[in-house]
Amino acid sequence: MSKSCNLDELTDTVRRVRDGMPAMPAIERQALVNEALQDQAEIHEIRARLERLTNRELDTLVALMTGAQVRDIARDRVVSEATVRTQVKNILSKLRTTSQLAAVGAAYRANWHPLTDRQTRFGSQQNHSQAG
Repeated sequence: MSKSCNLDELTDTVRRVRDGMPAMPAIERQALVNEALQDQAEIHEIRARLERLTNRELDTLVALMTGAQVRDIARDRVVSEATVRTQVKNILSKLRTTSQLAAVGAAYRANWHPLTDRQTRFGSQQNHSQAG
Protein backbone atom coordinates (compact mmCIF):
# COMPACT_ATOMS: atom_id res chain seq x y z
CA MET A 1 0.00 0.00 0.00
CA SER A 2 1.41 3.36 -0.96
CA LYS A 3 1.37 6.50 1.12
CA SER A 4 -0.72 8.15 -1.58
CA CYS A 5 -3.55 5.58 -1.54
CA ASN A 6 -7.05 6.90 -1.18
CA LEU A 7 -9.28 6.42 1.84
CA ASP A 8 -11.23 3.55 0.25
CA GLU A 9 -8.04 1.55 -0.35
CA LEU A 10 -6.91 2.19 3.20
CA THR A 11 -10.27 1.12 4.60
CA ASP A 12 -10.33 -2.04 2.48
CA THR A 13 -6.84 -2.96 3.67
CA VAL A 14 -7.71 -2.40 7.32
CA ARG A 15 -10.80 -4.59 6.94
CA ARG A 16 -8.79 -7.37 5.27
CA VAL A 17 -6.23 -7.34 8.08
CA ARG A 18 -8.98 -7.24 10.72
CA ASP A 19 -10.59 -10.29 9.08
CA GLY A 20 -7.28 -12.19 9.18
CA MET A 21 -6.52 -11.81 5.49
CA PRO A 22 -3.18 -10.63 4.12
CA ALA A 23 -2.77 -6.88 3.80
CA MET A 24 -1.27 -7.29 0.36
CA PRO A 25 -2.72 -9.35 -2.47
CA ALA A 26 -0.72 -12.50 -3.24
CA ILE A 27 0.22 -11.34 -6.73
CA GLU A 28 1.73 -8.09 -5.41
CA ARG A 29 3.55 -9.96 -2.64
CA GLN A 30 4.97 -12.43 -5.14
CA ALA A 31 6.09 -9.59 -7.42
CA LEU A 32 7.98 -8.00 -4.51
CA VAL A 33 9.58 -11.34 -3.58
CA ASN A 34 10.63 -11.89 -7.20
CA GLU A 35 12.10 -8.39 -7.37
CA ALA A 36 14.05 -8.95 -4.15
CA LEU A 37 15.38 -12.31 -5.41
CA GLN A 38 16.44 -10.73 -8.71
CA ASP A 39 18.20 -7.94 -6.82
CA GLN A 40 20.03 -10.49 -4.64
CA ALA A 41 21.12 -12.42 -7.72
CA GLU A 42 22.46 -9.26 -9.38
CA ILE A 43 24.39 -8.30 -6.26
CA HIS A 44 25.82 -11.83 -6.00
CA GLU A 45 26.94 -11.61 -9.64
CA ILE A 46 28.61 -8.23 -9.08
CA ARG A 47 30.46 -9.62 -6.05
CA ALA A 48 31.60 -12.63 -8.10
CA ARG A 49 32.92 -10.25 -10.77
CA LEU A 50 34.74 -8.21 -8.12
CA GLU A 51 36.47 -11.41 -7.00
CA ARG A 52 37.98 -11.73 -10.50
CA LEU A 53 39.94 -8.49 -10.18
CA THR A 54 43.70 -8.67 -9.64
CA ASN A 55 45.37 -6.95 -6.68
CA ARG A 56 46.35 -3.95 -8.83
CA GLU A 57 42.86 -3.72 -10.33
CA LEU A 58 41.38 -3.82 -6.82
CA ASP A 59 43.77 -1.05 -5.75
CA THR A 60 42.75 0.98 -8.80
CA LEU A 61 39.05 0.47 -8.11
CA VAL A 62 39.55 1.55 -4.49
CA ALA A 63 41.28 4.70 -5.73
CA LEU A 64 38.45 5.37 -8.18
CA MET A 65 35.95 4.93 -5.34
CA THR A 66 37.70 7.73 -3.45
CA GLY A 67 37.44 10.00 -6.49
CA ALA A 68 41.04 9.74 -7.67
CA GLN A 69 41.81 10.50 -11.30
CA VAL A 70 43.95 8.25 -13.52
CA ARG A 71 46.87 10.70 -13.42
CA ASP A 72 46.74 10.82 -9.61
CA ILE A 73 46.71 7.04 -9.35
CA ALA A 74 49.65 6.79 -11.76
CA ARG A 75 51.63 9.43 -9.87
CA ASP A 76 50.98 7.80 -6.48
CA ARG A 77 52.07 4.38 -7.75
CA VAL A 78 54.93 5.67 -9.88
CA VAL A 79 53.57 4.00 -13.01
CA SER A 80 52.48 5.41 -16.33
CA GLU A 81 48.97 6.68 -16.96
CA ALA A 82 48.75 4.07 -19.73
CA THR A 83 49.27 1.33 -17.12
CA VAL A 84 46.46 2.69 -14.97
CA ARG A 85 44.21 3.10 -18.03
CA THR A 86 44.83 -0.56 -18.87
CA GLN A 87 43.85 -1.52 -15.33
CA VAL A 88 40.69 0.60 -15.64
CA LYS A 89 39.82 -1.08 -18.96
CA ASN A 90 40.29 -4.48 -17.32
CA ILE A 91 38.05 -3.44 -14.41
CA LEU A 92 35.33 -2.25 -16.79
CA SER A 93 35.55 -5.47 -18.77
CA LYS A 94 35.49 -7.77 -15.75
CA LEU A 95 32.64 -5.87 -14.10
CA ARG A 96 30.80 -5.59 -17.44
CA THR A 97 30.43 -1.85 -17.11
CA THR A 98 31.09 0.91 -19.63
CA SER A 99 32.40 3.69 -17.42
CA GLN A 100 34.44 4.29 -14.30
CA LEU A 101 31.36 5.75 -12.63
CA ALA A 102 29.36 2.59 -13.40
CA ALA A 103 32.15 0.42 -12.00
CA VAL A 104 32.25 2.43 -8.78
CA GLY A 105 28.45 2.32 -8.64
CA ALA A 106 28.46 -1.46 -9.05
CA ALA A 107 30.92 -1.83 -6.18
CA TYR A 108 28.75 0.32 -3.95
CA ARG A 109 25.58 -1.47 -5.09
CA ALA A 110 27.11 -4.77 -4.03
CA ASN A 111 27.96 -3.16 -0.69
CA TRP A 112 31.61 -3.95 -1.39
CA HIS A 113 33.96 -2.70 1.31
CA PRO A 114 37.47 -2.76 -0.12
CA LEU A 115 39.43 -3.18 3.09
CA THR A 116 37.34 -5.83 4.83
CA ASP A 117 36.46 -7.72 1.64
CA ARG A 118 40.10 -7.77 0.49
CA GLN A 119 41.38 -8.88 3.90
CA THR A 120 38.92 -11.77 3.86
CA ARG A 121 39.77 -12.68 0.27
CA PHE A 122 43.53 -12.41 0.53
CA GLY A 123 43.76 -13.58 4.12
CA SER A 124 42.09 -16.84 3.13
CA GLN A 125 44.46 -17.20 0.17
CA GLN A 126 47.46 -16.66 2.43
CA ASN A 127 46.14 -19.22 4.90
CA HIS A 128 45.80 -21.76 2.10
CA SER A 129 49.31 -21.10 0.80
CA GLN A 130 50.77 -21.32 4.31
CA ALA A 131 48.96 -24.60 4.97
CA GLY A 132 50.63 -26.24 1.92
